[in-house]
Amino acid sequence: MALESSKDSDIWLPLLPNGGVLLCWKEKTLQCFRKSCENNNEENSKTYQWQCIAKATFFWPPCCVTNLQTNWRPTKNNVSGTSQEDNPVSNRIEAEHCSFCCSCGTKLTVQLYPKKLLEISVVYGNLEEHGHFSSEVFYPTFLFELPISGHWYGGAHSLRQFWPTERACLELGPYYPFDNGPQGLCGLVDPSWVSSKASRQWNIGLENFAKELLPLADSKVQGNDILHIEARRQYDLSSITHPLSNSSTFHTAYPCIDFVLGIEADVRKATERLLDYLPQCNKSKPFHALVEQPIWTTWARYKQDITQQDVENFAQEICERGYPHSVLEIDDRWSRKYGDLVFDETKFPHPEKMVQKLHDLGFLVTLWVIPFADEDSEAVLKNDASPKKYFVRQTLQNSNSNDLIASSSFRWWQPTTVKALDVTNPEACEWFLEQLYRLQREYGIDGFKFDAGEPCFLPQHPAFRETLRIPDEYTLYWNCNIASQFPIREVRAASRGCQAYVSFLRLFDKFSVWDFDNGLASIIPATLVAGIVGYPFVLPDIVGGNCYDDRQLSEELFIRWLELSLAMPSVQLSVAPWQFSEDTVKLCRELLTSRKRLLPFIDDAMEQSLNTGWPMIRPLWWTCPQLTESWTIDDEFTVGDNLLVAPVIVAHENDRDIFFPPGTWQFLPLLDSNKDNRKDYNGDIIGPCWLRQFPTPIHIVPCFRRII
Repeated sequence: MALESSKDSDIWLPLLPNGGVLLCWKEKTLQCFRKSCENNNEENSKTYQWQCIAKATFFWPPCCVTNLQTNWRPTKNNVSGTSQEDNPVSNRIEAEHCSFCCSCGTKLTVQLYPKKLLEISVVYGNLEEHGHFSSEVFYPTFLFELPISGHWYGGAHSLRQFWPTERACLELGPYYPFDNGPQGLCGLVDPSWVSSKASRQWNIGLENFAKELLPLADSKVQGNDILHIEARRQYDLSSITHPLSNSSTFHTAYPCIDFVLGIEADVRKATERLLDYLPQCNKSKPFHALVEQPIWTTWARYKQDITQQDVENFAQEICERGYPHSVLEIDDRWSRKYGDLVFDETKFPHPEKMVQKLHDLGFLVTLWVIPFADEDSEAVLKNDASPKKYFVRQTLQNSNSNDLIASSSFRWWQPTTVKALDVTNPEACEWFLEQLYRLQREYGIDGFKFDAGEPCFLPQHPAFRETLRIPDEYTLYWNCNIASQFPIREVRAASRGCQAYVSFLRLFDKFSVWDFDNGLASIIPATLVAGIVGYPFVLPDIVGGNCYDDRQLSEELFIRWLELSLAMPSVQLSVAPWQFSEDTVKLCRELLTSRKRLLPFIDDAMEQSLNTGWPMIRPLWWTCPQLTESWTIDDEFTVGDNLLVAPVIVAHENDRDIFFPPGTWQFLPLLDSNKDNRKDYNGDIIGPCWLRQFPTPIHIVPCFRRII
């Protein structure tokens, strides 16, 4: 079919050398077309079909509509071939670079990027000096039509996690890492998406907004099927109040959007291209003891009331009941003040003896650490005065001077007022690291749990030693300058660039519920999202959730949570299984011991991720990207390509349907008792196919290994 040409000349840019993908640029619309060739039985002729696989609308300031000038650099070759039938539009301009500019200074540039990517940049000029148009009203904006590009994956973690992404309503709001932000955003935020028909990778410019996931499903609220990207002068939005609203620090006179568009044959190739473009994932393999044996933490069981006696008793109980273990993490609050990295002498009178006991029992010991310090802590009193300035300062609001004021404290999730470590200050980082090294030297601490790091925990007008262009860079500095210095570590906040420094990325604190409301059902989607944007090693938080609000945790939910976690990169526990029945104590111990049967698959997938950057925990479409059935499955995953896991995430579900990708699969029993039910579990399963009503009693973990 031929493509209709508009009255005005179109700008066509080839995304592939043979012209197989073209991008059409009109006055306010971007359209991407893929060419396919079908043989015609009559005289062996060929018929070319052009399908629109991506479409976006953008907005110009009013002055630009009439004052635009166009420049282009023609391509060297005729990308569509010589035959007239190949040409989608006969009067088009073929270009490898084109730009639109206005006398107000607004400019849009489209050019080919290495490796078949297209770079698009929009920068607004000084609208106030031209035609009396206010840049507070007009922003660089792109609207992508979601349905044209199929299903969408990637982006960010949210309180309610959906897979694919378009299943959630997206609300306009600030796009940076949050601790349960105003639109539901959590600690992992990366402006990167892929879709089942095309891939998009956004390089967000200064002060940008994006429609992101709310805790609202598309079944509850009518969405508009649009991904709305705006670049503003600062993080202002009248409908949402957040810590950096109207911040004078993150401000630009000329807002811009800069993004890269790539088109590949399928969603897997698009993801591989995205991961190749993103910063490479950390090449150091996570400390294997944390992979092989479960991590135990004090948080869900003891919260802030933790004491030395509690820690020692907990460790003794774990060992006496025969439970495997690697790390015992001592969580909030072991220190006397937040920021003072010194044990509370009342709660922990002999920390060196405690650590030695834990080591003797076979535990590694880690401590919970944050980049905050109480206002009245020794850390602030000794190190916040000039000239040290180890903590984030604050600029005078609405001031034309560069004067700094010392009052830079803020509220966080605990009922204290704190200051944030200036992670851009080398001296501050050196001082902070020395406190952590001292804990290792004096007490034998093996590593740290690095909590927080999201820029929502900053004063409104923060001032740093080094200038930060966007808030996300605070998270990057926290991971690069502090957390990455320790082999045994976990973090929960990540943004663009952190891929190179993060080992274990912990999911946001999970609630002790079944559903997608930050409960059990949200773990697989969140883990898949992390893998898409370059974080292959995910710590799926505490088995059974954090038991907030005195929520009662059922035995069934606890067991099913543990079963899901067994095939993840690591398992973390805090709620003691022995608070339940003896049958549950025995079953959970057997399940944790059975993880050794999954370790060969986990180790192979982990090694492949280190070599390629590919996800370790993979969506079903990874091995069959052309099968539409695989695009929306959110309750199964594969570990590498050879282990399929279909855990139970619904209460009282004694059977479930399972989709199998191409290959020959066999049930992999984790417990010896599973082998008794040969008639139900034995036999080859030839995929792709659905296996209906597979029996899933409480002791069964639906795991299948690929044999061919």
